[in-house]
Amino acid sequence: MRHAKSSWSDFSLTDHQRPLNARGRRDAPRMADWLKRNIGQVNLIISSDAQRTRETTQAMIDIQLSSRTPYWETSLYHGIPQKYLDCMYGLDEETRSIIMVGHNPTMTYIANEISDQFIDNVPTAGVIIGTFEGAWTEVNFDQIKFVKMMFPKNL
Repeated sequence: MRHAKSSWSDFSLTDHQRPLNARGRRDAPRMADWLKRNIGQVNLIISSDAQRTRETTQAMIDIQLSSRTPYWETSLYHGIPQKYLDCMYGLDEETRSIIMVGHNPTMTYIANEISDQFIDNVPTAGVIIGTFEGAWTEVNFDQIKFVKMMFPKNL
């Protein structure tokens, strides 16, 4: 999932500190609710530690989309796609489903890696769902199968 829409209203904040704006605060819970209704509870949420991703993840925490404490990963903030895979490599066998919350352009790049259709842009609060069968130590983009996309404008 890409983080929800962020605010540019306070130029004294660094990019890492930018919070969600009103649309982001509206869309994050809507998408979290859609995820819970359509994929159910997940084992783990892995999120960038930027403020806007923390707030997007908080919407998932609020509806108990996962029973575990989210894992805040600094390397996902403007991280390359390999960093997202790296976060999956160490997961235990009991972890069967995850949500990763990150940033563009990486989220769009990953969407195009797993999809057979061209995706121009994963919009804010957009979700790309994929499946993977096998051990987390074997995960790579070629083995993740695209399932579905959902964006706030489609709700």
